[in-house]
Amino acid sequence: MKKPICFLVLMLLSASLIFGQANNGILKIFSDEPVIVYVDQVQTPNYSEISLVAGTHYVKAINADEVKIYSEIVTVVANQVTSIFIESPKPEPVISQPVPVKIDEPTPVAETPKPRNDIYIGQIEGLLPSDMDGAFGIKFGMPEASVDQILSPAAAQSKKSGRFNNYAISTSEGYCILETRFIDSRLFDLVVGYTTMYQANSKIKLNKNELPFDAFNKMYSTLVSHYGEPTTVTRKFIDGYAENDGKLLEALKKKKAMIYYRWVHPETGNSIVLTLAYTSAPIVAMAYTSGSLEKEAKSQSLVVNDYNYGKSFEENYFKK
Repeated sequence: MKKPICFLVLMLLSASLIFGQANNGILKIFSDEPVIVYVDQVQTPNYSEISLVAGTHYVKAINADEVKIYSEIVTVVANQVTSIFIESPKPEPVISQPVPVKIDEPTPVAETPKPRNDIYIGQIEGLLPSDMDGAFGIKFGMPEASVDQILSPAAAQSKKSGRFNNYAISTSEGYCILETRFIDSRLFDLVVGYTTMYQANSKIKLNKNELPFDAFNKMYSTLVSHYGEPTTVTRKFIDGYAENDGKLLEALKKKKAMIYYRWVHPETGNSIVLTLAYTSAPIVAMAYTSGSLEKEAKSQSLVVNDYNYGKSFEENYFKK
């Protein structure tokens, strides 16, 4: 049975493709205190022995107080071991100074900056277009060659498949997979997906047993901050599954639950869909779609990556 809709985007660039093991070297990291390590912006829980493709890699470490204590470009040589020792910074000595006394002067209170909870879903300088006409620096209607020229330099890996292309984009959250879709060689649909990953035996693997709620919540929060509350919310459960029954992962895996949030621009008809689903692993995905070009795709009953634009999202999702 084919697995429908946009969620196949992640599987078209498998974890083995993104994190290939050919021509690898070993990076070993030692620290005199527990640290959180990121390699190429991907969190690496087991950092005692990391298999990496030979070449340069960005290594960052933060301590338990979320203070960055290491940030360097490291060269890994094929079939060799590269070792790093991360030393905890020594606290600066505190020197007592006489404190001048001020009378009748109020003490200024520093304004606490509001923490951002954004996840990278294509913002440029922290913003998404107000008219929903694209993301990642590309816009609907662009020719395929122009889209590829913009995205390829930012991608760790890419793959072209006829009417759609895939790009693995490195982010502070790990990797997101971006799929671009075309009608008559014009961009009309963008799909971006995140999954939960973990490291085992120096390999990055998809976590098939954990729903990426953190990414979903951050995506939702980011979209609401830009576009307000969604136009449509659908949380549908069938064949005995129900909301809050503790079986959401199972229901998504069996295509018995549909989590669907949709924003529609009132003037352009451009839309954004946010959804939680399961392909070969749980995934949170969203799609930016051109209102005018989607109408063309619908009139043609265009099929891209097993998604039939002549049918509704729900019909595509629950099809056998």
